[in-house]
Amino acid sequence: MRKPASLQKGDTIAVVAPSFGIRKEEHAILAQAIKNLEKKGYHVDILENVFKSDGLGISTSPESCAQELMEAYVNPQYQAIISASGGELMCETLSHMDFVQLKNASPKWFCGFSDNTNMTFTLNTLCDVMSIYGPHILDFALMNKCTREALGMMQGTCHHTSDYPYYSLDDFAKKPKIITAYHHGQKVDYVQMKGVLLGDAWMY
Repeated sequence: MRKPASLQKGDTIAVVAPSFGIRKEEHAILAQAIKNLEKKGYHVDILENVFKSDGLGISTSPESCAQELMEAYVNPQYQAIISASGGELMCETLSHMDFVQLKNASPKWFCGFSDNTNMTFTLNTLCDVMSIYGPHILDFALMNKCTREALGMMQGTCHHTSDYPYYSLDDFAKKPKIITAYHHGQKVDYVQMKGVLLGDAWMY
């Protein structure tokens, strides 16, 4: 699987909305996220659909969402892409995407989760390119372990990830390494794995 080039200071990150966009009430959070990324030495370009809300279960029309994402991915001006938000109907953009063109383009990092699995998973499976099932742009307003690791992966400084505090189990070393049923909001058991991880961690 091809690994995108690491972000360098001075690079530009595009923010796209292939699913939901960003509401007016979230603009202050977005401003803080941009500020945090700029402090790290990056430029942030917020693309047009991020502020649209005329779509149904998506920021705007599937055609426009697909076009914006395609253009950002093949545009050499951008070295990475972060999604604006999750949503419901990003699947409707897929028939408007040219995955042959994406596969032939220079690989770049795409970071997002939930509905953005439509991009993270297809980049892995159809384009043989690594992606990050990780935070949306608003999450970067708070530089915690999750956002630091996601940015570190894009920078080439983070090569593995582990648990996050909400699901932490302090005495895991005393427990057998088994996989047990997952109950949202409760502690979990740990297993160690190595290899390429594909899929979606979205749960209801």
